[in-house]
Amino acid sequence: MNKAIKKHCYKLLIGLLATVQLWVFSATAAEPNQMSLTNLQSMGTTQTTLPNASLENGSYSKAPRDGIMLPGEMTAAELLPVSEIGLPPPFGANLFAGGYESERIDGLNEDYTIAPGDKVSIWLWGAINQSEVITVDNQGNLFITNVGSVYVADVKASQLNNFVSQKIKQVYKNSVEIYVNLLTATPVSVYISGSVIRPGQYAGIASDSILYYLKRAGGIDSERGSYRSIKVLRQNEVVQEIDLYDFMLKGYLPKFNFKDNDVILVERQKATVVVSGSVRNPFRFEFTGNQANGQQLAKFALPLAKVSHVGIVGDRNDGYFFRIFTL
Repeated sequence: MNKAIKKHCYKLLIGLLATVQLWVFSATAAEPNQMSLTNLQSMGTTQTTLPNASLENGSYSKAPRDGIMLPGEMTAAELLPVSEIGLPPPFGANLFAGGYESERIDGLNEDYTIAPGDKVSIWLWGAINQSEVITVDNQGNLFITNVGSVYVADVKASQLNNFVSQKIKQVYKNSVEIYVNLLTATPVSVYISGSVIRPGQYAGIASDSILYYLKRAGGIDSERGSYRSIKVLRQNEVVQEIDLYDFMLKGYLPKFNFKDNDVILVERQKATVVVSGSVRNPFRFEFTGNQANGQQLAKFALPLAKVSHVGIVGDRNDGYFFRIFTL
């Protein structure tokens, strides 16, 4: 079980003592019911009830699209053909069925760093009474009445109150209480590239998670994209790497704040092992290297207690490979 599993797409067949079971999974993508404007009109639909009528009246729906296709759009099945029929889905294929987009929290985490366009409220009371809401300018400064400019760019939200208060106390040294709070953050625009369903440019706030942005792009292309090698690039430099297996297995997701024009790159799927038979997780598992041992695979697949033998089949550099191992 500790022998290295090499090469691409080996099939792990887990069965009982006298049998080795192979289960083949197939899925047929359901085609959404799409109707053109002409079809709607021919069925007696009036112009005021057509999907675009609200736009013409100066209003729009803020509800999620929920899979509704816009005119001219194509489904994921039409855009991305299946690479090999009969393979089980990759581990994590259901990850983007969650509500990261519709259930997001428009809040700010303590590690958010101040950026131009953010709005900050400042209250002073005691020897002087003063309150104002100030926007951070393009150079990263706050211009506070009777105090002057205070450079706050890249200061963490959790440190903003103390940082600005110290600057104000250089002017008002005695008998003044100060409270500073970040009200709103400037939206950011993030590019999503690589093996995703709909690459493009998407808006959000800096504290939105990587899952939120990937969901906006339709999720990872499960046939070609990596769930284990996702990079965030800033000015062509990698500033964050994410392995979504950590999130799926341990619930760990790194805290990270995006900036305008960041790029999320989903790399190509790495070496995979297909698992089927008497396991709790009959999926296609991805490994970060070209080798994997049985202990790693068992951790992902979770064999049932009754399993006694494991069969491994695949193609190696020297040809066809098949072995049966006792657990």
